Amino acid sequence: TDVGDVKDHQEYIKLVKTPEEMAKVTNFFLNDGPERHRISERAFSEWQENYTWGKIVNRYENVIRNPK
Repeated sequence: TDVGDVKDHQEYIKLVKTPEEMAKVTNFFLNDGPERHRISERAFSEWQENYTWGKIVNRYENVIRNPK
């Protein structure tokens, strides 16, 4: 569902509004191995680049050391 910053990650997080839509999207990915792999690789890459604890800690330290 559309909460937080989910819309910022629509390339690999699919927003749905109904259980039927969720089932349709889920079945699509279950049946399309190459697309499932592409999406999962993109999500993993995004995590590695931006959301590991090391990256997050560096951002917090930066904010603390350089308040605006």
